[in-house]
Amino acid sequence: ATAALPSMAAAVALAAAATVATATGQARSTQSAQAIAAVAALCAAEEGGDEEAAALYKQAYSIEKEASGLRAPNLALYLQMLSVVYHRQGKFEAASLTLEEAASVLEAVRGPSHASVAAVRQVIAKLQTSAAPTLDVEQALGFSSDSAAPPSSPGKMEIMQTSLDLGALKLTKPTRPSFVADASD
Repeated sequence: ATAALPSMAAAVALAAAATVATATGQARSTQSAQAIAAVAALCAAEEGGDEEAAALYKQAYSIEKEASGLRAPNLALYLQMLSVVYHRQGKFEAASLTLEEAASVLEAVRGPSHASVAAVRQVIAKLQTSAAPTLDVEQALGFSSDSAAPPSSPGKMEIMQTSLDLGALKLTKPTRPSFVADASD
């Protein structure tokens, strides 16, 4: 079997993440976790990219947990996205257990009565039934894969809030074969 190669966009995002981490001296920071999660999303969108995506979501989770602690909202997001990948792979029990952990994080961050906790718990319940193979976990969690969905939908808002803001990063024209961040700002 041939391993899926990351797309050009994934390679650029990973290079940008490495540049940000190197320029700021924070190789294991929230920004690094966000960039890795963005690359994971790109891998998950590609045919055969689920294994790579799962590994990257786990890495983003680990980095975020180390950088921000157990009460970081992004931990739940990375776990939810990992559960989507597990579900696509037919790993329904792993998807359910991963969502249990995401629900625990959400409860700690937003409180047990928050709507996001209830939504995750509903998906967990559905994963534990015979409907698990046909369940659209991504949609059930509010992560619409439909680009026509309004950007104000809860899933898209959370994803937009966690995406890496490269607008503040100035990349200068390289004088050698790699990109160098302009840290003068």
